[in-house]
Amino acid sequence: MSPKLDGTKARVQLLRPDLWLSLHHAAVGETIYISVPECGIDGNAQVLAIANCPPIAANPGPGFQIVTGTFQHEAAQTLDISVEDELKPIGTTPNHPIWSVDREAFVP
Repeated sequence: MSPKLDGTKARVQLLRPDLWLSLHHAAVGETIYISVPECGIDGNAQVLAIANCPPIAANPGPGFQIVTGTFQHEAAQTLDISVEDELKPIGTTPNHPIWSVDREAFVP
């Protein structure tokens, strides 16, 4: 669990290589520093678990992107953004940047 600037907590799951874990002294029960400004996350987070990485396909096809982290947190305001060719809207917060594949950049 990681502290947020507003006093709430966020559940953070990261996909990181063994070297990163070693360099950051990540171990169950220890703390590591995490800063994700767009989510209001900033501070020492307690490591709750470390597990083996699931299998990742080398190149499953065009447009494939590996998700390297997820962040679950409370927010005062949320938005549902509808995207062409997607069945369901994407739930997000107003300050969260969204990656644009065709622009190859984050957009507000």
